[in-house]
Amino acid sequence: MFSKKSFVGAMVLAAAVVFSGCVDNQIPEETGLNNIPGAAGDPRNAGMSTGDTLGFDAVPGEDGWAAGADEGSIAGGALHDAGWPVVEGIEFPIIYFDFDRDEIRPSEREAIQQVANYMNTYPELGLIIEGHTDDVGTNEYNRALGERRALAVMNAMNEYGVGVERIRTISYGEDAPAAQGTDAQSRALNRRAVMLPAQMQ
Repeated sequence: MFSKKSFVGAMVLAAAVVFSGCVDNQIPEETGLNNIPGAAGDPRNAGMSTGDTLGFDAVPGEDGWAAGADEGSIAGGALHDAGWPVVEGIEFPIIYFDFDRDEIRPSEREAIQQVANYMNTYPELGLIIEGHTDDVGTNEYNRALGERRALAVMNAMNEYGVGVERIRTISYGEDAPAAQGTDAQSRALNRRAVMLPAQMQ
């Protein structure tokens, strides 16, 4: 026969197990998303030229960041939905968020600060921040959440000295996933803010 104390303890344990299975607010360890920027296995390294510099090794050419600049310079890409051309040849790290949250994790601060340091070195460079979500929730809710995530990164960049006049934000909500699928790993990869260097106009 269980005592009243044992019964209450068992009920609390059962509730914790059920609750932990229902809430998708932890990034699975196997995704490697808790690694520091530049570490082996960190998905933020994908496509970057060097891990230790996070890939920001590009410099403007004689004609600056402008589209159609001379060979060897960084040419502006196609016009982004946010209204500025994206600068090719520079890849900034992706900032990941917890489920249904727009607060910047302490582990993501280093990456944001390194991007800000790069932006402060090239004050003529602009920044587009895209906010993205997973597919949980309504389209309207996720569009608003994506915007809050983009604004959170913008505010952090501003804390590190990058003026908000150099930044544009846009939310895609759940409409532009980085990973297809509804499993925990795919959803974790989709809860993100993407920073794109841009030519201010």
